[in-house]
Amino acid sequence: MVDVNSEMKKLAAIKAVDDYIASGMVVGLGTGSTASHAIKYLAEKIKSGKIAGIKGVATSDTTHELASSLGITLVDIDTVDSIDVAIDGADEIDMNLNMIKGGGGALLREKMIEIKANKFIVIADEYKLNKDNLGCKFPIPVEIVKFGHKTICKQITSVTGCDSWQLRIKNNELYVTNNGNYIVDILFKYPPPNVQMISDKLRDIIGVVCHGLFIDMANECIICDKNLNVHKLDKNNAINYFG
Repeated sequence: MVDVNSEMKKLAAIKAVDDYIASGMVVGLGTGSTASHAIKYLAEKIKSGKIAGIKGVATSDTTHELASSLGITLVDIDTVDSIDVAIDGADEIDMNLNMIKGGGGALLREKMIEIKANKFIVIADEYKLNKDNLGCKFPIPVEIVKFGHKTICKQITSVTGCDSWQLRIKNNELYVTNNGNYIVDILFKYPPPNVQMISDKLRDIIGVVCHGLFIDMANECIICDKNLNVHKLDKNNAINYFG
């Protein structure tokens, strides 16, 4: 039996790789289940000789391990002047192509690589789309330093007005990112009217390393719907797709 949700992710990933990656490019490789489809398909195209000379920049240790195991040449972000294109998934996307990312814990490296990319392409299934403002369906992850983390969490609650927060747990222990930090996930009962303001307030807190609001970063979003039709959205036509 076909896993429709997985197939949706795969088709979006294939479209992104086919349309945006060409020989000789430096490519930002995302993290998560959708991004892994793109990495696997890219590796297939390299192995078949359809494209060559690709250098990948991994957004997490997990992605590095996957890409390396598939034979993709990897380079460090500090060794390249620019990244031609980055392809990654998202946890939630609004009609302005702003998004929440970081459910997989790689938000800092994702943001560093995707800001450096000349083109940032988001791939997702249609269930990641949200007509409302971000922040009430999927929590906003905030990466924070370990020192004074409880104090930082109180500050986050105070300045954002979030309704709940929780330090991320994995295997019954506080989750630690590849960068050695904690993640606190914040959630709003009602959609915050101004995610840019939330972004600015989080950025100004001492001890916050990064947050999962990716605002005005995506060039295009490739969405696969439940009927397995693939759509390209940009800021000009996304509102029509949302209806």
